[in-house]
Amino acid sequence: MWKSKPAKILFQLSGSISCFKAAQVISQLVQEGHQVQVVASKSALNFVGSATLEGLTGRAVAHEIFAEGEMMSHIQWTRWADLAVLCPASADRINNLAQGTGSDLIGSLSLAWPRSKPYLIFPAMNSQMWEHPTTQMSLDRLTQFGYHVYGTGQGTLACGEVGWGRLLEAEQILQEIRIFLTENRLTEKPKPSPKVLITAGGTREPLDGVRFLTNFSTGRTGSHIAQGFLAAGYSVTYLHGQGALTPHANPLAGSLELAEFSSHQSLLEQLKNILSKSDYRCVIQAAAVSDFTIEKISTGAEDYAPSPHLKLRSSEPLTLQLRSTPKILPQIKSFSTQSNLLVIGFKLTQRASEEERHQKVLELFKAGGVDAVVSNDLSKISPEGHQHSSAFYVRGDRVQEWRNKEEMSQGLVQFVEGQR
Repeated sequence: MWKSKPAKILFQLSGSISCFKAAQVISQLVQEGHQVQVVASKSALNFVGSATLEGLTGRAVAHEIFAEGEMMSHIQWTRWADLAVLCPASADRINNLAQGTGSDLIGSLSLAWPRSKPYLIFPAMNSQMWEHPTTQMSLDRLTQFGYHVYGTGQGTLACGEVGWGRLLEAEQILQEIRIFLTENRLTEKPKPSPKVLITAGGTREPLDGVRFLTNFSTGRTGSHIAQGFLAAGYSVTYLHGQGALTPHANPLAGSLELAEFSSHQSLLEQLKNILSKSDYRCVIQAAAVSDFTIEKISTGAEDYAPSPHLKLRSSEPLTLQLRSTPKILPQIKSFSTQSNLLVIGFKLTQRASEEERHQKVLELFKAGGVDAVVSNDLSKISPEGHQHSSAFYVRGDRVQEWRNKEEMSQGLVQFVEGQR
């Protein structure tokens, strides 16, 4: 049986047919010696009864914010508990928490929860609800607030559809909770691990003072990876493109430093500057770097060099002359003061076969300067860019498959940890 210091856990359930998995998790936590106080929404009690939950924990189930004699219970329980868990977290509940509504007991507990204590959220819902932009925005917002938000599984859902949205299996949920139940994790910040530098977002190659060539990168993947390293206690430098998504520091996690780049040249200079001034254990180059920059702009009558002081006239036809940019990935190790710097690159393809993807990855290894590569294909990315599968290569060999960004960020943390 898993051994950890006994803890006080506030376990909350919202309405979902997957409440039966939550009951399995609660049962195991109690068997492992933890005190578990269950809070259930009214809709959750339609799926699992109070008698079952009370039988598992030996404690009465709380579900009413204005229960007689318990008007301040939401304050008392936040002081009592070491850890809060919301499992399952329905789409409605996630969106309400992101808005900060406290109209019921779970909402009030969330608002009153001390940010110095971990709060874990395990979503469960229909795949359309999971992929809805409002839900994804709420999940991102909760992550920014400091909640530990987990992904979902893929498979057949209760509604009969097949897709993302399944609550993680009970053992997976237990493993994630146990991370926070290990000795000292609940009361002390983890000791800082070596620094990691993560790049994200797209470059912008300027034409004039208001126009530029860019790509579709949002920085979402890099931000997700950074959030994973922060949760693991790393000191993260997040070097991002203009307008890219950024992670948010968690008071229980590692430190976060933000820096910005614009063009290919700007990114190159920032990497040189940052890596020359501090010791980094790893660089994760997830930024989408332009393969071309603008050499010359021709109107027919005149030629221009790109300049922020220039404003091109829209009435004139333009011809752009491009030139290739030097590859950044093979140069990164040469910028560092660390002789054993780990460099992880990304390779994006478009509707490539498995063999074609493998060949593209091998080309990166052949160019040198990279220790591992994450390969993904545009055809495997959801239209909103929220979820995608990927393959992980080390020294040219395919070693792992990741179904989503949660697995990817956890896998990268584990890889870096294993190289120490």
